[in-house]
Amino acid sequence: LIEETVALRNHRRHKPERGFEMPFYTFDILGDYGMYRDLQRHRMLTQERQPLTTRFGYDTPYEIEDAGLGAEYHETMARSAEAFETIAKDFPYEAQYVVPMSYNIRWYVHINLRALIWLTEIRSTPQGHTGYRRIAQEMFRKVEAAQPLLAKYMKFVDLNEYSLGRLSAEQRQEDKQA
Repeated sequence: LIEETVALRNHRRHKPERGFEMPFYTFDILGDYGMYRDLQRHRMLTQERQPLTTRFGYDTPYEIEDAGLGAEYHETMARSAEAFETIAKDFPYEAQYVVPMSYNIRWYVHINLRALIWLTEIRSTPQGHTGYRRIAQEMFRKVEAAQPLLAKYMKFVDLNEYSLGRLSAEQRQEDKQA
């Protein structure tokens, strides 16, 4: 019955049946705040995050290094961390406002399989941001390791790596505006 139902899914936009809402998964995630902002918008899940801090380190986009701006970037991130620590002594919640989006945040997600299929399939597309693509792919891999019989129904998760994955989407947008 499950095989027949899933066989009807010809595209990632075809949602799985409601029975896929029964299995639940909990993920402990550490990723940059910008990526968190994209992923936390998925409504069919429970989540809780720790306060934003500079103490979990930050990600450096390869484009920064390729452009020869690594030293300036790291200096700016260090100054942000200093500002955060200074403000956090007296105003720990307000200090979050000076933390750049490249700094990592820790949060957990409790999600059913149906919603997870949607999240991993839509957030692993080539047009997606590298950070949340990596998280979506890792969520899939965790399910695949724990429950391979259920993971095989996550048919449209893209596990490929792309450089400049958003480039084609940006070019299409420019063409529309021209």
